[in-house]
Amino acid sequence: MRARILSIAPLLYVLLLPTGITINARPQVRDFGDPEWVLQQSYQGPSFFDDWDFWSDRDPTNGIVDYQTVDQCRDKGLIYTDGEGRVIMRADSWTDLGLNQPRPSVRIHSKRLLSLPSLTILDLDHIPTGCSIWPAYWYCGPNWPNGGEVDIVEGVNGAERNQMTLHTGEGCKLTSPGVFSGQTLGTDCHSAPGKNDGCGIASAADRTTGKGFNDDGGGVYVTAWMDGGISIWIFKRWDTPEDVWDRSRTPEPDSWRLPDAHFAASGCHFTEMQMIFDTQFCGDWAGSSGAWSGSGCPGTCAETVMTAANFNEAYFAINDLRVYSPPGTGQNNNGTPTFGEPWSDRGDDGGGGVMSWIGAARPAVVCDQRMLIVIVLIVLGIAVVVVSS
Repeated sequence: MRARILSIAPLLYVLLLPTGITINARPQVRDFGDPEWVLQQSYQGPSFFDDWDFWSDRDPTNGIVDYQTVDQCRDKGLIYTDGEGRVIMRADSWTDLGLNQPRPSVRIHSKRLLSLPSLTILDLDHIPTGCSIWPAYWYCGPNWPNGGEVDIVEGVNGAERNQMTLHTGEGCKLTSPGVFSGQTLGTDCHSAPGKNDGCGIASAADRTTGKGFNDDGGGVYVTAWMDGGISIWIFKRWDTPEDVWDRSRTPEPDSWRLPDAHFAASGCHFTEMQMIFDTQFCGDWAGSSGAWSGSGCPGTCAETVMTAANFNEAYFAINDLRVYSPPGTGQNNNGTPTFGEPWSDRGDDGGGGVMSWIGAARPAVVCDQRMLIVIVLIVLGIAVVVVSS
């Protein structure tokens, strides 16, 4: 009987060999070729806003929003640190307005730029949510869309499934589905006025933004910008890796579960990018007929903006934002501080900090615990048949 059971091993090997599957009890995603990640800056507490510029111009996506200067934000109580040490950025939720009168809110841009490679960890307890509300945490390069845009946290009108998107100049397309858990919404990343869908990936799970995310106690968004593409993880409190929540440890993306999104593409150009937070209302997405009609929100988007009580949940509560890069901090060709090595030392394409993906290698498939369980069950089934025969 033992001989018969052992004889299954060669059969299992033959079955798995063509698939390229490697059994590993610790779920792996791909070989990132992880550099030595070094913490370059941690934004937190009362000093959080010292390294950010406040945008107070007109909203470029036509929102019914009035972005405030830093002094206006402080005077109106739109930014502060609460009793738990969390950084709060909120919209005005105490002033009723007239129809189409813009509601005061906050938009900030990091003074330092992200360069390739980089990794950011955003730990937050609350994301703005509700009808007409369009919150976002994103990266953006100059000369939009040619410098690139990476949307990391985004959803409208109380949606609870996060959407991650690239917006680029012409010629950028996702080349393969890669290995990630989300749902691909589009593969053409080119964006322009009137054509701004980009190439998006929706998280597979609900409660990755909005009220569900908040009710679960928040979580952590991790973004890795590497030579092979851009990966985004959304961790809840109960599945955050130890090397993410333990700030004394070095992050090791290779050891984590599948990312919620992985963008592997060709013909894409990304310059050094700023990190941005904003909360706006209505505009080209939240206020569009499709987004509004499918949201279940009452009335019209513009009418919703009028009532202060609709914005009680329109705030970010951030524990910290950490930025990692390889050792060395330099400046780009314009003298702007970056988190990575000086571009003159990197040996890239000489485009002033431009990163270009000329096709990305498709990662090897690696099975997680669920796949391992399925394989074990198949093996046991075969064993029963062999033994009984």
